[in-house]
Amino acid sequence: MAIQFARLEYVSRSTGGNACRKAAYNERTSLKCERTGELFYFEHKEDGIYHDVILPIGAHEKFKSSKVLWNAVEHFERRSNSQLCKELVLALPDNSEITFEDRIELTRQFVEQNFVSKGVAVQLDIHAPHEGDKNWHAHLLVTTRRFSKDGLTFHTHKARDLDPEVRGGLVVEADLWGEIWRDLQNTYFREKGLDLRVDAIGLVPQEHLGPVRMRHHMNDALQRAELIKESNEALSKDPEVILESLSQNKSVISKRDIEQFITKHVPRDEKEFIKQAIFGSKDLIPLLDPESGTETDLFTFKQTRENEEKLLRFAHHLHQQKSLVIPSNIKDDIKGQYSLSSEQEIAFEHATHSNNLSIIQGRAGVGKSYVLKPIREVHESSGYKVIGLAPTHKVAEDLKEEGFIYATTCHAFLFALKNQRQQIDDKTLLVVDEAAMLSTDLQIELLHAAKKAGAKVLLVGDSRQLLSIQRGGMFEILAERLGAAEITEVRRQSIEWQ
Repeated sequence: MAIQFARLEYVSRSTGGNACRKAAYNERTSLKCERTGELFYFEHKEDGIYHDVILPIGAHEKFKSSKVLWNAVEHFERRSNSQLCKELVLALPDNSEITFEDRIELTRQFVEQNFVSKGVAVQLDIHAPHEGDKNWHAHLLVTTRRFSKDGLTFHTHKARDLDPEVRGGLVVEADLWGEIWRDLQNTYFREKGLDLRVDAIGLVPQEHLGPVRMRHHMNDALQRAELIKESNEALSKDPEVILESLSQNKSVISKRDIEQFITKHVPRDEKEFIKQAIFGSKDLIPLLDPESGTETDLFTFKQTRENEEKLLRFAHHLHQQKSLVIPSNIKDDIKGQYSLSSEQEIAFEHATHSNNLSIIQGRAGVGKSYVLKPIREVHESSGYKVIGLAPTHKVAEDLKEEGFIYATTCHAFLFALKNQRQQIDDKTLLVVDEAAMLSTDLQIELLHAAKKAGAKVLLVGDSRQLLSIQRGGMFEILAERLGAAEITEVRRQSIEWQ
């Protein structure tokens, strides 16, 4: 089963951490810390079946050795309370359709997109399950600094822009990594043609317990895990909690989906009571056949309906807001540099008018990406900061290749905005590519942020695409309610990336 578990924590001297010890444990090897003279030996452990140190461009090849890398970290960090590195643990899918090579590729994609492409090094180790278990997992040990210009040592400043928010000694926004990991897995499964998707995490998220030797009956982690198990058992008897869990993944759910969830999670002696309580709940809304008016086996949720109405309110408000008028001479000059079809010209005009929300829709190959280039250039020439946003890192990287100076995932953008590492205002254009893949909740956050700042938003997508694993499907409704420029003619313009 594929799950979205991801846990991040710091390895810090203030809590007795040592980068060499952590690296040796993860690699299942022996490694001497030159700073302390300690030898850490973990070669007796046999579950480490894949190891690599992945370096960013410009870093010296000597750092491919974990011994060299982590001793360099230990020497460079002088303070007694130094944060030496970050460790991220990922649960890997154990489905029979997933090969060992798939697990490696998935994890390397995550490493490249989230860390190495941003200039830091990562030691990657994959551990196999113990006998009788299914807990395939990966340990990512991440440097807290980028490398110097010559690649021979570390930069004097920490890579603070990559740090999560920490409050009270704990990493907050922890769910973000699970969501990023979930999205990457689901994208990978779709691209490989696998009929899989990441399973929703438990009613209460589980905790990874680490090495067997730490699982003493008085160990705090084990006690917490037992409390989580007890909490899940208690919550599985609460119809409201079950409905909330079900509503996280789908806008519309079938009777069969509900019955399968009850079978899997609810104790046998509670099943009938829970089933009646759920189907009788005012929070579950039956859907009617549009022709006959009779009830179907499909349902939606009260909260889902309310969220969809909230999204529509934000979208209508944003659509009615007016931005600064772009000078016609700038539009004409830039448009004249491109060979646009009549549909693309309409899309160009639609996206450069003064409304703060515009939508372009069309399937792959119709030239949506091509028309984004003059749209971006017109806004930049008019003093706008243009930010490219995407549901996945792959799409964000595509935007960068197409000329967007700043492009990232929607999750990362909102995270940066919330932590004041990113600012937007009425001279900002947010271009959201593959917008049909966004969940309703994510669209609400984005439009609310834009509405608050007075920023412009351009949604680009294809309503026929596979949707986000979370409840979604609002792109087509927004296009119908607010109007969209639709491109239907397949064109393959000559641009560099095609």
